[in-house]
Amino acid sequence: MLAAKAFRQFSNMTSNPTQTLAKAMVFSEFGNPRDVLRTASYPLPGCSDNEVSVRYLASPINPSDINQIQGVYPSRPPFTYDVSPSKPSAVPGNEGLLEITGVGKNLEKLYTPGQWAVMASTNLGTWRTRNNLASNQLIALDKTAFPSIVEAATLTVNPCTAYCLLKKIVPMNKGDWFIQDGANSMVGIAAIQLAKHFGYNSINVIRNRPDVDQLKQKLYSMGAAVVITDEELMNRAWMKENVGKWTQGGKVKLGIDCVSGRVATEMAKYMNEGASMATYGGMSRQPLAVPVSLLIFKNLQFHGFWVTKWKSENPKEYEALVLEIQELIRDGVLRSTNTKLFDLPESADGKTFYETFLDAIDQHGKSIIQFRYD
Repeated sequence: MLAAKAFRQFSNMTSNPTQTLAKAMVFSEFGNPRDVLRTASYPLPGCSDNEVSVRYLASPINPSDINQIQGVYPSRPPFTYDVSPSKPSAVPGNEGLLEITGVGKNLEKLYTPGQWAVMASTNLGTWRTRNNLASNQLIALDKTAFPSIVEAATLTVNPCTAYCLLKKIVPMNKGDWFIQDGANSMVGIAAIQLAKHFGYNSINVIRNRPDVDQLKQKLYSMGAAVVITDEELMNRAWMKENVGKWTQGGKVKLGIDCVSGRVATEMAKYMNEGASMATYGGMSRQPLAVPVSLLIFKNLQFHGFWVTKWKSENPKEYEALVLEIQELIRDGVLRSTNTKLFDLPESADGKTFYETFLDAIDQHGKSIIQFRYD
């Protein structure tokens, strides 16, 4: 009965002259993105008095978005009939930059057409061209703060994660040190830039690769104090010889881990007594083994951090953080890097829409769909 009702509503909307045709990537079951994703086109009515109409300018593709489609992520978007009358479907995507195109009469003092905004919460489905949203689902931005849409579109996940890891795990003072793996990840790069601004020093671990010297130089140019490979980290004699030279008596008070496994275990050995390690990912898919000696004799503390949970529990603080990061971007403290843009016209047919998203997904989380409107 629900499906029949949804179909009748869907059919009635198609004859409404105020409706707009929207497109979205959707899925109705969990699995490999290539197997379960499809394009949906659906009529979108004008916004109500308590909504704004929006069009998405850019929709990033994060690893967590892929995990949601696969069904292995704790937070999942709802399956509804909103975009597909035949069966319940979900729109993926938690991060996106949007432009307000219409304002309900009860919100006219808060928003104006042309204004930029980002998501105030998760699971709102950003892999689409258009939507109607309530005021509490948006955080309005000042578009003049951003050198490009990339910084604005990627504002709410990676910089927020890096900021929280540096500020909320253990008290850090100017001159203090932290050590992090995955230093060339989006969070790692944001942490390097923020640390430079805050006056912290960083030891950054990256995977060895053919162009490792070029990557090291890039991270140094962003503010990294030390950049080493995972192979160098595993050389205990070399590390013991050098850590003291790097820090010159400074304290390594924080570890930031997105790899886990042996890399994280080795990093912990060079942290000071009473230091804390925060794990926000597990790229190695290996458990974090903690030597008993680090617990007993160094009293190290180990924490997990999930920005999605933090945002849901602290919505006002999250909004304030988004606006603070906006100003850091305006001041040139944070700049995006390693991101590939995929241009996608709103007028693209379903096949092109689908294939562009799949091509972007193949970039392993460092890509953004940039929608173009004729």
